Amino acid sequence: MNRFATTTVVSFLMTLLLAVSATARIGYGVKGGLNFADLTGTDSEGFKNKTGMIAGVYAKLSFSPRVAIQPEILYTQKGSRGTEGGLLSMTFKMDYIEIPVLLRLTVPLEGQVEPFVYGGPSFAFITKAEIEFQAQGISATLNMANEKSSDIVFLFGGGLELDAGAVDVFFDLRYSLGLSNPYDDVAPFVFSDVLIEGKDFPVAWENGKALDVKQSAISVMAGIAF
Repeated sequence: MNRFATTTVVSFLMTLLLAVSATARIGYGVKGGLNFADLTGTDSEGFKNKTGMIAGVYAKLSFSPRVAIQPEILYTQKGSRGTEGGLLSMTFKMDYIEIPVLLRLTVPLEGQVEPFVYGGPSFAFITKAEIEFQAQGISATLNMANEKSSDIVFLFGGGLELDAGAVDVFFDLRYSLGLSNPYDDVAPFVFSDVLIEGKDFPVAWENGKALDVKQSAISVMAGIAF
């Protein structure tokens, strides 16, 4: 999905959320934690997990003690790590602003702890796309040449929320998967030439075909709800 289409969908959902918020009880919160990101798909063999940060804010529009809509705005670091020929290591650094719109279901229990689950789409807009190369103690960082500006992500997860008095404290575990390839095809090129010349580097085979992959991540977060 291109940036215009993604922005249109996000704008529609935000307008809808503003409309339904008139009948909902509204809460807010902040959250942060770690991403364990990787690539999945046909060409993902040989790539490894990359650790990054994830943090942001959210609102909870509660229509009952059990059902809520939870929009979020997150800064999230994704990507992956890989090797080429056993000598050259590569770290793919892809940072996004993500806007999840989640259906949240809470299980009311006696006591101070409430479990919850959620799921829904997230709209991702890339803010940084770089590749760091390392070989024999020498490193270089190049911009990516063929990253897409946006992606649609599906995510689901759950956690526990603890009533701590004036605020609630919660712990949150989620899995997210991009629904499209984050890279475009490019013109044919020679790997060594691009690397030596320090040009923007395409995440693709030398015939120009983009790697057949999707971005995924497991996120572990904690936060405070007001």
